[in-house]
Amino acid sequence: MKKKMKPATRRLVATLAVLVVLAVAAAALLLPGTGTQGTSEDSPSSVSSSSTEKLEIINKEKNTLKSITVENSTGTFTILATINQGATAPVFSVEELADVPTSSESLMSAARYGYNLTATVDVGATSEVLALSEYGLDNPAATLTTRFNDGTADFVLKIGDKNASVGGYYVLANDHVYIAEIGDAVFADKYAFLEGSLFTISVKGDGSDIIEYMDVSGTNFEQPVHVEYTGRDANGPYNALFMPYIVSEPYYSGINTSRIDEFVTGLSALTATGTAGYDPDAAMLAETGLDEPAVVCAFSMNGEEHTIRIGDKCQGTSRYVMVDDNPVVFVVSEDSLSCLTNLTMLTIRDGFVWCPMLKKTSSLTVTCEGKTDEYRIARKEEAASSSSTSSSSEVTYSYSVTKNGQEMAYDDFRPLFSTAITPTILNTEQKELEAEPALTLTFTYYAGGTNTVEYYAVVGGERRYAAYLDGAFVGVVKGSHVTDIIETFTK
Repeated sequence: MKKKMKPATRRLVATLAVLVVLAVAAAALLLPGTGTQGTSEDSPSSVSSSSTEKLEIINKEKNTLKSITVENSTGTFTILATINQGATAPVFSVEELADVPTSSESLMSAARYGYNLTATVDVGATSEVLALSEYGLDNPAATLTTRFNDGTADFVLKIGDKNASVGGYYVLANDHVYIAEIGDAVFADKYAFLEGSLFTISVKGDGSDIIEYMDVSGTNFEQPVHVEYTGRDANGPYNALFMPYIVSEPYYSGINTSRIDEFVTGLSALTATGTAGYDPDAAMLAETGLDEPAVVCAFSMNGEEHTIRIGDKCQGTSRYVMVDDNPVVFVVSEDSLSCLTNLTMLTIRDGFVWCPMLKKTSSLTVTCEGKTDEYRIARKEEAASSSSTSSSSEVTYSYSVTKNGQEMAYDDFRPLFSTAITPTILNTEQKELEAEPALTLTFTYYAGGTNTVEYYAVVGGERRYAAYLDGAFVGVVKGSHVTDIIETFTK
């Protein structure tokens, strides 16, 4: 432990040091057999480390706190200490940030110097030490003013320069200069104490989490993208898909199954690494790229709705982000935002032009080379299914197929249907096309609804076709995929 040093000016300290040396030397001469060997001059550090005395600057209970005003180079803010009903310890918050969440634990790291502080060295009373400017206390780096709720007078702590030899900072309190260990929290601005979690969503992570909808737009997207969950509506308009999710804008498409897991994981665990501002004006929005965000994502997950805005400008490997109606501009690692910043129409969709389930399709009409064939799929509920136990949640059917009214084997139709849904999107480049479609596929479903896929040959010798779903361009596909369909249905 450190021992309390005697208050002294430099001259007095030097004089005492000489007297100590002389006293030790004289004592050594009086002790037989000792001579002068082993004598040494005590340094301030050796004196300080030889005592068990505790140098308390202030020692108050947390529950006596009312507030602590912090003034440093970043400005002034007040930490409030509130004891909630039934609690014994206070919760800390920033008075100037009452409308946004702050971290009580982080604030306590700054507030504690205002009610519980121990010195490592007592330099001396202000009337006996060097000028305060020698310690950086004439213009302190930080000043803490603590107010109590038990009638105790305000406590003022001023923090000056860092001590190079002993460590810690020079502090002024109760008309005394000390050296004490001080953390960086007292030098931070109020925004440093904002809660790092952008929002909180309850996520199970067992595959049962549901994203009810996502609306994604911004400069990263030529057109807004709308994703929705259809699993709760067994007879909904999109029940022809493998997955319960679908892109319905700018055109219909199935969802890349891995994307849903990425969204659940990424959107539920966003954490800020810092803040860049509060209640930004037009200039700051432009500076952070939030005036024209790269990505705007409004979504609902497990019934909780949020909106994220991601700026199109970076701070190193991070992006500027705003969420919901929170007026804070957060700094968030770009890696944690990748599920949105790396998103494109080609990566969000399942890759197919249109991929309905055969078991939910009631008919397929194929038009190519001047001919139209209609395949009707009839289904019949299995007798065994109706008498099955209540643990069975799915009705089973038997299927039969007719081609233009003529029966055909269901097992012969299945590979034809698989070929019809094979084409995948290569890109979404607009090309010059033939006037009439080379192939048209029309799907209808037991639950109602129809989807029409058209393939137009690309002009200019490219072996590519442009695919349209219900009249909307969805992308370019390989020519071999389309010719395989034509050959399969015309042979």
